[in-house]
Amino acid sequence: MFERYQRQIIIESIGESGQAKLSESRVLVVGAGGLGSPVLFYLCAAGIGNLGIIDYEKVEISNLNRQILYTEADVSEYKAAIAAKKLHAQNPSVNFQEYTQKLTKDNIANIFPGYDVVVDCVDNITTRMLVAHACHDLGITLVEGGIHGFSGFVMSIQHGTACLGCLIHSKAEYGETIPALGATAGVAGSIQAAECIKLLLGIGEPLLNEVLFFDLMTQDFKLTKLLRSPLCSVCGHLYG
Repeated sequence: MFERYQRQIIIESIGESGQAKLSESRVLVVGAGGLGSPVLFYLCAAGIGNLGIIDYEKVEISNLNRQILYTEADVSEYKAAIAAKKLHAQNPSVNFQEYTQKLTKDNIANIFPGYDVVVDCVDNITTRMLVAHACHDLGITLVEGGIHGFSGFVMSIQHGTACLGCLIHSKAEYGETIPALGATAGVAGSIQAAECIKLLLGIGEPLLNEVLFFDLMTQDFKLTKLLRSPLCSVCGHLYG
């Protein structure tokens, strides 16, 4: 059973017991695009036993510079369905649940419960905040990531820690088309996948109450402490 994973099982902090825990874990990836592609590839390869994929969009030519799960043959097909099919071929031991409906405040409470970690890989602030509110309300651990050109960020959130709303409550911008380099998405997505594995296993130092910002133009990686904000629309009420 563990032959596929022998190179990560010999990592002292994982071992056979950690691998067994990964095989029983449930992770939901919201967005199967530029960030979601590497996240899904690496979580699947690592043996996460149950992967949910939610994305209502279909593959477009303009996706292919960064969304490495897809080829031109996949254009006009649902991303979630194509992703599940290709990932199953990569690792048949993983169970997939695909969601091709748009995530809304009406259906999110029916989708999120039961998952151990949600990994947010979307590219718009409206959906990010919807996911942030749902994970906060349901007590689900959340791994956030985003990119802009050569730059990106990753952070992890648990109930009671600083959250996405604390980071952007005064800076939210809507409707922006985000410039995206595929390599940048690969870096951010890989870090998100590693964060997810650390959180599932309770190892290492997850990015809680801090944000990792990086700039590939300068190769600058910087950890910034993040304090909870009483003005946060997600968790500010906890101050009361």
